[in-house]
Amino acid sequence: MIDDFEQWSAPRTDTNVLSDLSGCAIAIEADSYLDRLLNNSAAKEPLLPALGGTPFSIRIHLESELETFRQNGIKPVFIFSGLDVGKAYTPFARGDVIASNNASAWDQYNQHQAAQAVRLFGESGYASARRFYTLTQQILREQNVAFQVAPYSALGQLAYLEKNAPDYVDAIAGCSELLLYDVDRVITSFDFQNAEYTFVRRQQCLEELNLGHSELFTDACLLSGCSLLPTLPSLSPARAPKIRQVAEMLKANIQPGSSVYAMLEKDQRNTEADYIHRYKQGRLAVKHDVVLSVSGKAEPLAQEDVPNDLHDIIGQRLPDELYYYLSVGAVGTRILNQLTSARIYENCPADGGESEVYKSLVSERVTNLRALSLALLAFRLHRAYHHREIELSTWYAPDRTTQISLNEQGDPNDAIKDWRIPEISFPKDTIVDGSDVSLTSAMKAATDTSFPSISDETSKSLQSAAELEANSIWRFLYFRGYLDQSRKLTPWGIVLSTMISSSPQPEVHGQSLLLATELLKLDLLTSENMFPSYTGAPMHGSETDKANSLLLSRVACLGTLHHKTIGFTGPLSRHLLGYNCAVEAVRASLRDLVEISLVSLLLTGHAERERDDLTDVAMHLPFLLPMDCALGIAMKHYLDDVNAAAASNGGVTPEIRDEVKAKVPRELILHAVSFDADLEATFQLWDAIYAGVKVACEKKLLAKNDQAYWDGVDQWVQERR
Repeated sequence: MIDDFEQWSAPRTDTNVLSDLSGCAIAIEADSYLDRLLNNSAAKEPLLPALGGTPFSIRIHLESELETFRQNGIKPVFIFSGLDVGKAYTPFARGDVIASNNASAWDQYNQHQAAQAVRLFGESGYASARRFYTLTQQILREQNVAFQVAPYSALGQLAYLEKNAPDYVDAIAGCSELLLYDVDRVITSFDFQNAEYTFVRRQQCLEELNLGHSELFTDACLLSGCSLLPTLPSLSPARAPKIRQVAEMLKANIQPGSSVYAMLEKDQRNTEADYIHRYKQGRLAVKHDVVLSVSGKAEPLAQEDVPNDLHDIIGQRLPDELYYYLSVGAVGTRILNQLTSARIYENCPADGGESEVYKSLVSERVTNLRALSLALLAFRLHRAYHHREIELSTWYAPDRTTQISLNEQGDPNDAIKDWRIPEISFPKDTIVDGSDVSLTSAMKAATDTSFPSISDETSKSLQSAAELEANSIWRFLYFRGYLDQSRKLTPWGIVLSTMISSSPQPEVHGQSLLLATELLKLDLLTSENMFPSYTGAPMHGSETDKANSLLLSRVACLGTLHHKTIGFTGPLSRHLLGYNCAVEAVRASLRDLVEISLVSLLLTGHAERERDDLTDVAMHLPFLLPMDCALGIAMKHYLDDVNAAAASNGGVTPEIRDEVKAKVPRELILHAVSFDADLEATFQLWDAIYAGVKVACEKKLLAKNDQAYWDGVDQWVQERR
């Protein structure tokens, strides 16, 4: 968004009724649309930064607006931004600000200033559009609404569509930054309550500023301050709006034969912080923004005078095929960004990142998992990527970097490069014909005695969606050490298989159980106090009660609290939020790997590429959405209250359990839909994990193979269910 532009342009906008757009296809910039939705008073969920995960109410609000589009005969097409453009000059700034704001909110919460804490959480900046891209795309797909992910900026893609795809879109909608591009007009807002929309014409803005040339208007917008460039340092903060100031400066200084660069160099303030270089980079990024053309090729908007160092301005080139997979949501941007930029920036988590356990997790312990995903993709691309050195830096030590050498990793795919199991060879009764393949069904198939051996390979490309889903998951299971090269269960595979077979709801618990197994590998599914500076750990009962309550609350963080479509109201726990951030770091890395497992199948030609189901295939793969700690909080309070009552009554009784079960949704978690069912599902999840832990202890897989300890915890748990 251009700084101060809305203030200046408000009198220059036009408003019409939505029905005027009947029969039109509108390409909508997803970021500005979602930012408005997330911060709308009816949809805003201020406690989201304290829970993690996704908003409880975003689905109902988005679906309502999509229905309004339908009622008015409008076809929306959402355009999401793709890879990051250019160099990140302040990669940790935003995360640090959010963490600082959240820390202030926690301070207020700990002082029992609830209203002030809620306000500060809501203003922290956590709820940004990009955080919820995947959820939004899932909803759009379910609603049969088209979307596209741009190679880089959604703004450039929208500008391209307006000029070059009249059969696809009739108008574009988005933030004021769209006016940096040579567009006709931009719908800047939708008012669904009054069934109206507002738009601005670029030419009218140019004439109002009397700049006389389209390129100077782009300069005025850029120098006013936007996502590509901070505001011109020499502007007077006391005068507004900024775009008027810049326009006056340009008219006074730009004469025939002069340039904006020369104007900027006249003022010492503009030569600091590399501002002029950043202006040049931003200007070229707009002019030569890389878009996905109607022919399916990734190409610059302006193809004349393309600079030789465009890769330094936009980013390293990827194959058109990979941009296509990105455009349909078959792969996310994390690994692509890390590979093309050769940088991993680990930002401060929402909880504040004070835990040494968390710092060690993201800087060291998941590095091998990240390197695996990067190498798996790199070795499917140009040889130059094979020798890429990736630098990892963190918010807490930004000047210290860790090197990840992809060449040293080698090609992870070599050992299983011929794994192609056709649907006809799927073990019967494990994967139903024509159905989606889940992690659970794929794991059950791998344990079946009729699971194909290496000798049953096919040289044919995989065709069906089920084949693509299943083979992606089986490869993922191999990469994570659950299957060996001969497709037999490894010791950890036996642990996971035991957990799944022990669950009465394996399809519901499958992803949670694999996450639990990964956490056991990392020695993170314990009752250790990993977040000593945080409040919100269990408080009542003996030290054993508190430790066991913490462990079971962490197990609950792997489950789902079924909640009404309204913002969360209830107690919070910074301690469990910290644990949720650790779980999320693992989940996101697992999702990266499962996506790259899918893409590597396609890039190697092992699956049919000409298909229209890749969006659905990717959305059926595991670990799609981030998790919250709401059920962990609910479980913590249930156990705390049971422990407190048990201490005063000589032990846990059925009456105590029933009373607390009724109290939690009545007095604490007010909008829980079925707390009893969620509580029982958590106990079932524990049962399955405990069954797997017994196998892990037998096989000496854990850091502490203390079966007696786990037996004691299980006995304690059973008394409280």
